[in-house]
Amino acid sequence: NTYTALVCLLILDDDLARVDRESIGRALQSWQLADGSFCCIKGLSEQDSEQDIRFVYCAAVICYLLDLWEFVNVETMESFILRSQSYDRGFGMYPGAESH
Repeated sequence: NTYTALVCLLILDDDLARVDRESIGRALQSWQLADGSFCCIKGLSEQDSEQDIRFVYCAAVICYLLDLWEFVNVETMESFILRSQSYDRGFGMYPGAESH
């Protein structure tokens, strides 16, 4: 998991200078789905791979840490997050899901 690897490197006081930002950016781009969410396994259909707010969170953290915002569609990502907000102002795993 890219998110976990980057966080571990930061905990170990790495400056992330050796990270291949371009490759990670292209991977994020390929994992983003039309609704703004991100799948966890590339190559499977949208029905065969989990896609929910956890992966949006991981993608956002990766973009923040490596400044890769130009690789993702931030507008659809934001829309997915906002559509996942429930009537009680909590967030579900995906639009229409129970909030926690």
